[in-house]
Amino acid sequence: MSIKKEYCGSVFYRSTTSAGDLQTAVLSPLSIITMPSGRKHQLLVLKPGKKKGAPPEVEKEDDDEIEEEPGNRSSDKKVGVNSVHNEAGWLEALKDRIKSTKPALLLSSYLSDLETIRNAYPQGEVVGGDIFAPKLYNRLRKVVISSASVQAAMEAFRVKNPTLSINAVQAKVDDLYSRMATNFDNGELRSLAYVVQWILQQMYSGIHISAKEINRVRETARIAQERGVPLIILPTHKSHVDYMVVSYVFLLCGLSVPFIAAGDNLMIPIAGHYLRSAGAFFIKRKMEGDILYKALFNEYISAVMQEGYNLEFFLEGGRSRTGKLLKPKTGILSVVCDTYLQGRIEDAYILPISIGYDKVIETESYVKELLGGSKEKESLRELIRSTRLLGLSFGRVDVRIAKPFSLKTFIDEQVAVRHFDVKNKDHFRNLVNILAYNVLNRINTQGSVMPTSIVVTAILTHRGRGISRKELIERFGWVRELILQRGGRAARPDVKSGKMADGQLVDSALNVLGNLIGKQKNVLEPVFTPVKRFELSYYRNQIVHVFVNEGVIVCALYSHIKGKKQNTMVEKSIILPDVSFLSQLFKIEFIYTSSGGSIMETYDQTITKMVERNVVVVDEENQTVAVNTMDDGQFQFLCAMFWPFIDSYWLMCASFYALFPSFMIEEKSFMEKVQSLGFTLYYEGDLGYYEGISKETLGNAIALFLSLHIIEKQIIDIKGTTVVKLAPEYATNEDRLVSLIDRIGRFRRASRYSVEGVTIFSPRLKQIVRLNTPPLARLYVTGLKFRRKLSAEPVYLFLVIFISFCTAQNITHGRLTPIPLNTSQIDQLVQLDQAFALLNFSISGNKRAGGSARALTPSQVRSFYNAPSSGQGQKVAIVVAYGASTVENDLAIFSSKFSLPSCTTANGCFTKMDQNGGSNIPGDDPTTPAQNGWSGETGLDVQWVHAMAPQAKIILVCANSAASSDLYAAVSTAAQQAPIVSMSWGGADTLSLSSEQTFSNGHSNGVSFFAATGDDGKSPSYPSTSPNVIAIGGTTTYTNSDGTLNSESAWSGSSGGCSSIYTMSSAQSSNAQAKAACGNFRASPDISFDADPSSGVPVYVQGNAYQYGGTSLATPISSARLATVRGAGLLTVFDASYVYGSNIRVRDVTSGSNANYNAAAGYDLTTGLGLWMGDAGVKNQVTTSSTQASTTSRVTSSNTSTTSQASTSACQSLDCGGILNNPLNGGATQTDTSSSGSSAAGSGSQQNYATNSVSSTSTRQVVTATPSPTKNRKRDKIHYIVRMLIQDGVYEKHLRLIKSP
Repeated sequence: MSIKKEYCGSVFYRSTTSAGDLQTAVLSPLSIITMPSGRKHQLLVLKPGKKKGAPPEVEKEDDDEIEEEPGNRSSDKKVGVNSVHNEAGWLEALKDRIKSTKPALLLSSYLSDLETIRNAYPQGEVVGGDIFAPKLYNRLRKVVISSASVQAAMEAFRVKNPTLSINAVQAKVDDLYSRMATNFDNGELRSLAYVVQWILQQMYSGIHISAKEINRVRETARIAQERGVPLIILPTHKSHVDYMVVSYVFLLCGLSVPFIAAGDNLMIPIAGHYLRSAGAFFIKRKMEGDILYKALFNEYISAVMQEGYNLEFFLEGGRSRTGKLLKPKTGILSVVCDTYLQGRIEDAYILPISIGYDKVIETESYVKELLGGSKEKESLRELIRSTRLLGLSFGRVDVRIAKPFSLKTFIDEQVAVRHFDVKNKDHFRNLVNILAYNVLNRINTQGSVMPTSIVVTAILTHRGRGISRKELIERFGWVRELILQRGGRAARPDVKSGKMADGQLVDSALNVLGNLIGKQKNVLEPVFTPVKRFELSYYRNQIVHVFVNEGVIVCALYSHIKGKKQNTMVEKSIILPDVSFLSQLFKIEFIYTSSGGSIMETYDQTITKMVERNVVVVDEENQTVAVNTMDDGQFQFLCAMFWPFIDSYWLMCASFYALFPSFMIEEKSFMEKVQSLGFTLYYEGDLGYYEGISKETLGNAIALFLSLHIIEKQIIDIKGTTVVKLAPEYATNEDRLVSLIDRIGRFRRASRYSVEGVTIFSPRLKQIVRLNTPPLARLYVTGLKFRRKLSAEPVYLFLVIFISFCTAQNITHGRLTPIPLNTSQIDQLVQLDQAFALLNFSISGNKRAGGSARALTPSQVRSFYNAPSSGQGQKVAIVVAYGASTVENDLAIFSSKFSLPSCTTANGCFTKMDQNGGSNIPGDDPTTPAQNGWSGETGLDVQWVHAMAPQAKIILVCANSAASSDLYAAVSTAAQQAPIVSMSWGGADTLSLSSEQTFSNGHSNGVSFFAATGDDGKSPSYPSTSPNVIAIGGTTTYTNSDGTLNSESAWSGSSGGCSSIYTMSSAQSSNAQAKAACGNFRASPDISFDADPSSGVPVYVQGNAYQYGGTSLATPISSARLATVRGAGLLTVFDASYVYGSNIRVRDVTSGSNANYNAAAGYDLTTGLGLWMGDAGVKNQVTTSSTQASTTSRVTSSNTSTTSQASTSACQSLDCGGILNNPLNGGATQTDTSSSGSSAAGSGSQQNYATNSVSSTSTRQVVTATPSPTKNRKRDKIHYIVRMLIQDGVYEKHLRLIKSP
């Protein structure tokens, strides 16, 4: 017999030339058979197992036995066949069959090979359920669809879709089942097996598997078959080849091929059909909301197990793009456990499998995805293109199978130890998670580390730019020994006849890795360098689990000795908090190996082992630890294994600074921005490891920081768009955020930007990260190319300008939530308005029990904000999108109902024009129903400008569409038509050069601009973020049952925060609170008015009445109020200088909040300065005197009580305090009398009307008057107001006007 031994990497090959040689090879524990063409074909043969009746377990095997030289035991007659297989005739039959088969026939065709093995079994010898049983597909279909859970789901689906008939629902269920279910076919399975064999032969040198382990699986499968329970096969998932490998091994070893859960992305033409025939069933990735599919899926899994068939799925969900195990996805595992707990199966055997590759065929595509590229969708075209891989050398495949274990036994143990109540959802979820991590731990323990991984690790953890061949060979052996010391398994030949040289293993691995490793020329000796470091990190990560416990400790120790002598002693008690912190930081990233004790016990045990391995030394007396000075490089090696992951988490956390304080960004876009920042920091030397930019690791970091409530996700629209923002604790505390960034940075490798060994988040890094603030991040890297020539400010401006030209926005109006009002409700409001106009011109709150958010009328709103009913001689331009064809008719109805002067085109009060000032008016909003769209917005704006300033003229400028270009063209036209421009809409906070020029020119010409901040309670919209616009926020107004003001609080929907683009005006920066909140960025809002829809107002749209709210209401109120003030003598522009100067009086709002901020005394990011109540030095207002912050008095029609702070317990729901629950007490009003307070520190019933800065110190005398209960109440009321005006020194001409009866 002529045997030639060939070594390639860690794979041992044997060439055979005769049937006798073939028999010898077959009886070997591991065999590779060389085909005549030179291709290697592995024919897997079992090693001896235990005697009949023994449990499916084997003693722990050592590496010498596993990697034993093929052929050494072939002459031993006592080995090769165990008693079980002798009895069944399995292996003997196989031997006899091979002896009588011509080698050429056996090896030339896979079909012959497969037939040889299959025919060697007696009928029915295949262990496991009969997958080719007649009508299996139909039998399972009947069981699944007729089950109670599926029938209940069908009924629920019919209720949800009442138009569908029973037959239609049944047809849908049949279609879903046919698309999902497996349909085994013997012929097609064999054909696919031939193709798989051929593919594996083309790419891999062989599949290596321990015969002891496969014997154990066969014995377990036999027991499972006798009990009628399934095997649950849980392999690792690194490649699409995994699907082929497990089924191929099972097929060749006489095991029933499993039902395999595959993503529906693999259901591609031709290939998908054959995969289904070979056991694949296709499942959706997401099933939320699909009650039919979810019920079918769960029942199908249960039915397969109940029938005793094997089930295979990947616990990690998808393929690992990083090389290490992923966090488990427990969906199918939950169904498995639930099926057992329901008593539908007696038990199941869990079979963890580790599949290792010398080289994974998809790593190149993984790199593209991890660096931000999109995943290529599986298709027939991509399948054909992948054939270019055939013929390339990808080394060998190692399949290692952990000891199977009983699901029943595991659950029983966990229930007993942890006292789980499996009927409790939380307990059940915890039970499944424990099982999942237990399986992953077993896989990590059982899996072999491939030689390519060892070579890559040796290179990547080496401190030089490259490594010589001699040093690489030495380091290869050193790394391998580190793995073996820690209980890992290295896939290496270790034979009794001699040990394979490490040099050969290294050369073989380098050959497999190909162009990933570069070989330098023109040097004295061969030097190897990592060419594709990112792709190589995949293979290094396959080892990291072996060192995870030690890695956490060495990184914690490193943070205390960085920049100091290596032998510096550090107290163990000081290191422990850092170990705990890092353990928490990496809890999603790694699968920890735990002793089952506390973190302190694990910490002590690991330290003890590290001392034994000469990594550290411990002074037991002083309880200190230091790096062992005799260390052979282990400490540096362990740090280098984990520094890339620390860099990733630091990068993610540093990126959060771009969100500070209140920026939001779409989740997908945020990941792109983080990676862009990572590229910049890497090339500038601030990020030590290129693989730190890995999308998968950064995704784990986001998941961690979400779980720790450092950031939050929020769905912002009906499409499910998810945005990321800082959690309130970090959005309001910059120091806390920076402290977290710095704490993670302490564990990073020291760089040139370290200060005393500590890597800090420096002002320079803050500046770079700030450039990543939305929406600039997509382009800021381009700008940074010029950063060394230009300062940050010009680059920043350049990018902003560039984006302003490239960005087209679709602007939205306020969040309109109209509540229909019937005739009775409108009549009640009209009565209230009339009574209030006559008797209760109240500007101060009368806080008492029973205050609720109710609909308000024009007279109420004017009185609550101290606004005179005038505006004569003034114009207000309102900018909207589309035409709102019924707006003038609706205004006429509104004016008639609430006794307002007529405002029509005919009398010159109302003018309507297009965005260019012409008469080409666009049509109505075609996108939404009138009351929910721009028609409703237009009606709200027009009617409430008229309600607040009945004598003012209204100019409605209609943009052609909601596009930003059209709306800002309309703004430009509006600024030429009127001195006041109202904009109740907004878009993303971005720069619009044309509109900013319009605002600036408008100010020069005396034009004032008002804009709504938005109605989502979050970041403000543009144009309210412009420093040239007055930003209007919103409040909730609470009234008493008689309609008088009770209190006000911040409305939860009022948007507010800091601009990501615009800087704060010098006038606003003079306000210390605004400056503290936003630094140099523009803070919004400036002032506020009523906005909560619960305390909304009536509006007519196309003849129908609705109750509206939002900052879309507050904006026309503010615009109209300015019209009344200008009519009273204010001639200057109402801009930031005026608002933040000593010119306006406000009523502070100190309760309530929006999504991000709380209202507070003084300026806040919910209501701004507060409610605009008057103007210092401006006459012809209902009240004109200014007060100091410490003393304030206001008078109502029935009392002289002062207004209370806004109620913190007032109802803010749309359903409470509604119109129907708002009795008018027969049209009469309640009258309360209370004494006024004079001190800001007085009782809770007092209300301060503080100016932004100190103004007049005079305080008018308080006059108490009660209306006479006679028919002359109106005259008495007027006389009372006259006395107040005389006392305030109002113009005499004004007195003459109102003295007339």
